[in-house]
Amino acid sequence: MTDHAFSQIADPRGILSAYELDDAPFLTRRVFVVSGPLGGAWRGEHRASCEELIVLIGGRVLIELDDEPQPRVLEIPGEVQQIRKGQFVRYHLADENTSVLVLASMPYERRNEA
Repeated sequence: MTDHAFSQIADPRGILSAYELDDAPFLTRRVFVVSGPLGGAWRGEHRASCEELIVLIGGRVLIELDDEPQPRVLEIPGEVQQIRKGQFVRYHLADENTSVLVLASMPYERRNEA
């Protein structure tokens, strides 16, 4: 699903992007930001442990989902991609100017790594 978008107000001072959490497709329990490094990087590469909504803050992100035939590119700040629980997701942050905001339906649980 990709029909959730942040509202934006642009003026000479910049762009204000806002999203009412009541409009999220799930109860939001956690919010985090992921920013790309110089040269870009792949992130995710796992099955989502809960529902998530990836929101582009700036830059360019390519999102691949295991059950979607084509990757999705977010290039306009405020564009979103919904991730379902159990869906395999990986995304490429193009460069150090790329950041995404992620809304999640569950708090973070640290996994035991062997």
